[in-house]
Amino acid sequence: MGYYVYEYVHVAGQKTALRAVVHIDSCRACNYGQGHPRNAGVRHGLWKWHGPFETVEAAREAARQIGGKDLSCGHCRPFAVTT
Repeated sequence: MGYYVYEYVHVAGQKTALRAVVHIDSCRACNYGQGHPRNAGVRHGLWKWHGPFETVEAAREAARQIGGKDLSCGHCRPFAVTT
Protein backbone atom coordinates (compact mmCIF):
# COMPACT_ATOMS: atom_id res chain seq x y z
CA MET A 1 0.00 0.00 0.00
CA GLY A 2 1.21 3.48 -0.85
CA TYR A 3 -0.02 7.00 -0.26
CA TYR A 4 -0.39 10.11 -2.42
CA VAL A 5 -0.92 13.76 -1.63
CA TYR A 6 -3.33 15.79 -3.74
CA GLU A 7 -2.39 19.49 -3.84
CA TYR A 8 -4.95 21.97 -5.10
CA VAL A 9 -6.10 25.54 -4.79
CA HIS A 10 -9.47 25.77 -3.07
CA VAL A 11 -11.46 28.66 -4.51
CA ALA A 12 -14.37 30.05 -2.48
CA GLY A 13 -15.62 33.37 -3.78
CA GLN A 14 -12.67 35.74 -3.75
CA LYS A 15 -10.72 33.67 -1.21
CA THR A 16 -8.24 31.01 -2.24
CA ALA A 17 -6.33 28.54 -0.10
CA LEU A 18 -3.74 25.88 -0.86
CA ARG A 19 -4.92 22.46 0.31
CA ALA A 20 -3.17 19.10 0.57
CA VAL A 21 -5.17 15.90 1.03
CA VAL A 22 -3.63 12.49 1.81
CA HIS A 23 -5.03 9.44 -0.06
CA ILE A 24 -4.42 5.70 -0.11
CA ASP A 25 -3.10 4.82 -3.57
CA SER A 26 -6.10 2.64 -4.51
CA CYS A 27 -8.67 5.28 -3.49
CA ARG A 28 -11.20 6.05 -6.25
CA ALA A 29 -10.36 9.76 -5.99
CA CYS A 30 -6.61 9.09 -6.18
CA ASN A 31 -6.36 6.22 -8.68
CA TYR A 32 -2.61 5.75 -8.03
CA GLY A 33 -1.85 9.43 -8.55
CA GLN A 34 -3.91 9.76 -11.74
CA GLY A 35 -6.89 11.33 -10.00
CA HIS A 36 -10.53 11.49 -10.91
CA PRO A 37 -11.82 14.06 -13.43
CA ARG A 38 -14.19 15.56 -10.85
CA ASN A 39 -11.45 16.41 -8.33
CA ALA A 40 -11.85 19.98 -7.06
CA GLY A 41 -8.73 21.53 -8.58
CA VAL A 42 -9.21 20.05 -12.04
CA ARG A 43 -11.92 22.58 -12.85
CA HIS A 44 -9.45 25.40 -12.28
CA GLY A 45 -6.32 23.66 -13.58
CA LEU A 46 -4.63 24.28 -10.23
CA TRP A 47 -3.81 20.79 -8.99
CA LYS A 48 -0.95 18.32 -8.68
CA TRP A 49 -0.35 14.82 -7.28
CA HIS A 50 2.70 14.04 -5.12
CA GLY A 51 3.97 10.56 -4.37
CA PRO A 52 3.88 7.71 -3.95
CA PHE A 53 4.95 7.68 -0.32
CA GLU A 54 5.67 4.43 1.51
CA THR A 55 4.11 5.45 4.82
CA VAL A 56 1.17 7.56 5.86
CA GLU A 57 3.54 9.54 8.10
CA ALA A 58 5.71 10.51 5.10
CA ALA A 59 2.62 11.55 3.13
CA ARG A 60 1.31 13.59 6.06
CA GLU A 61 4.65 15.41 6.39
CA ALA A 62 4.65 16.22 2.66
CA ALA A 63 1.07 17.49 2.94
CA ARG A 64 2.00 19.75 5.85
CA GLN A 65 4.90 21.19 3.84
CA ILE A 66 2.58 21.90 0.92
CA GLY A 67 -0.59 23.16 2.57
CA GLY A 68 0.25 23.89 6.19
CA LYS A 69 -1.87 21.02 7.48
CA ASP A 70 -2.63 17.49 6.42
CA LEU A 71 -6.19 16.69 5.43
CA SER A 72 -7.54 13.15 5.19
CA CYS A 73 -9.52 11.93 2.18
CA GLY A 74 -13.15 11.37 3.11
CA HIS A 75 -13.41 8.30 0.88
CA CYS A 76 -10.40 6.18 1.84
CA ARG A 77 -9.65 7.66 5.32
CA PRO A 78 -5.89 7.01 5.30
CA PHE A 79 -5.35 8.26 8.85
CA ALA A 80 -7.53 5.43 10.19
CA VAL A 81 -5.36 2.77 8.51
CA THR A 82 -2.70 1.23 10.72
CA THR A 83 0.67 0.70 9.09
